[in-house]
Amino acid sequence: MTYSDVPGAVVAELTRSREKVAHYLVDPYFRAGLRRVDLSTVAGLTFVVLKPDAVAGRRLEPALEALRDNDFIVAGAWTFRFTPLLTREVWRYQFNIASWDRAAVVDLLLPSTDSLLLVLRDRTWTPGAQPAASRLSALKGSADPARRRPDDLRSRLNGPTTLFNFLHTADEPADVVRELGLLELATGLSILDSLTGEADPSALVARLHDEVPAHDLDRERSWTRLAARPDYAGIARRRAWRELLEVPPAAGALWDVLSVLTAEIDCNVPGLEPLVPTIGAAMWEVSA
Repeated sequence: MTYSDVPGAVVAELTRSREKVAHYLVDPYFRAGLRRVDLSTVAGLTFVVLKPDAVAGRRLEPALEALRDNDFIVAGAWTFRFTPLLTREVWRYQFNIASWDRAAVVDLLLPSTDSLLLVLRDRTWTPGAQPAASRLSALKGSADPARRRPDDLRSRLNGPTTLFNFLHTADEPADVVRELGLLELATGLSILDSLTGEADPSALVARLHDEVPAHDLDRERSWTRLAARPDYAGIARRRAWRELLEVPPAAGALWDVLSVLTAEIDCNVPGLEPLVPTIGAAMWEVSA
């Protein structure tokens, strides 16, 4: 298959979204990924990115345990660092609704340290069954704590705010293809050539924990710690959280600042819709 002859039928096999078919036919990262995957087995693969808040909040090991409990095997593990540009390319079709405050906070949060990328195989998958990506997406739960179910992975990990949600996954196979293609291009990692029967990410987890001190990610305790610092005492006394966006965080204050900001900001612009709506797992279950 050449770069210019991706048929719509191939894209349509990997998504239940008509909007996504139209966009991905001309998406350079999807096209790059399509040349790298085995279309006969890609539905059995997915991935999770455990983000910097999962590192600081010490949710890496609980997340790995939750994945094992739900029959996902780690087939490959890497670390990489988000940049503001990579953030916008990963969420190219959703970030159009982000508020300016959300963009500013995400640009502090995601590049703050490395994230952990895990490519996963679904033990339960067989050809024709629900794809691994949609099954994991359904288990993941909403980024918004108010919309989570008790048995969601994000509920199990106890993410305190919409932006401290710890993990990112693909919605369906088309997103696995696109985002792994993007990550290979952006990071130089050879992801799809390096998959194994089962990989052990424990050394990477230990390194990330060594590099980032643990934090409680709690807004009120963060305000208290900021109030005890001369450089933040006035802001904390006034609870003037917007002033925290106006200057870079001082040394040692990043996670306190982020814990306050992620609890205060409005994430999305009212009235806007993402370019490509989220595809729920039920759309694959009905069609299976």
